[in-house]
Amino acid sequence: MKKLILVVVTLMMLGLAACSTATPTPETAPPGVPTVSPPTAEPTPDDGNPAVFLAIITPKNGTTWESTDFIDVTGSARAMPNDEVIVFFVDEGRNIYGSACADLGPANANNIKTYHTSMTAPVNTATDGKVIAMVMNDDGSLAGSAGVFATADPDRNDQHITIEEPGNRCVITNPSSFTVEGSGQGAFENNVVVQAQDASGKVLAEQVATYSSSTVGGPGAWSVTFSVNVATGTEGRLVAFSSDPAGGSPLTSQTYTVFYGK
Repeated sequence: MKKLILVVVTLMMLGLAACSTATPTPETAPPGVPTVSPPTAEPTPDDGNPAVFLAIITPKNGTTWESTDFIDVTGSARAMPNDEVIVFFVDEGRNIYGSACADLGPANANNIKTYHTSMTAPVNTATDGKVIAMVMNDDGSLAGSAGVFATADPDRNDQHITIEEPGNRCVITNPSSFTVEGSGQGAFENNVVVQAQDASGKVLAEQVATYSSSTVGGPGAWSVTFSVNVATGTEGRLVAFSSDPAGGSPLTSQTYTVFYGK
């Protein structure tokens, strides 16, 4: 998914580097990525065609959050070609951190649909960029997009485990062979237990991943490959945690919702 997103980001020509990292201003943003943060669920974008739009309601422009925590992304849309919304955080160098998926809900009387999801976007230093929401046409071209300026801060507790791929609430297109990637810091012996579960919590597959870091106690990336045998469309969970050597509760953990096949 990230490769596909990266292609779209390039095509969108976000031009984030042209914005001041200290005080980003919406006026310098490219026209393809509106930066307004509508105050209601029924915004009217200034794009000359209020009948067709995709908007972000939260987070607000200028939001700063601890990037290893979930940030809620909500918004609204009208006249999109499908109901699948992808959200992610991209920095000024067009590097992508984290991703999540959402479905547009039922239309109201004004034919406006809303969406909600949450994501993490782990960074090692304070990073200025944008939270982006987009809908793609069936041919892979961009149907609609919205963006708000945001700053992702690194974890303040020096202890976290995150899942970065697949994105939260996204579809795993091939459950018989898929990769789960993430990062960790402060895990016992740098070991991360990763599980693929069904919606009830039954463990379908489990592996232990070990990450390395350039500094003692620093962050590092991990990756495992899973194969699960479930009915297409089954809702499930990806869970990553660091076991407590004393046998107590996990030191740190994270859970993503996924859908096995579509």
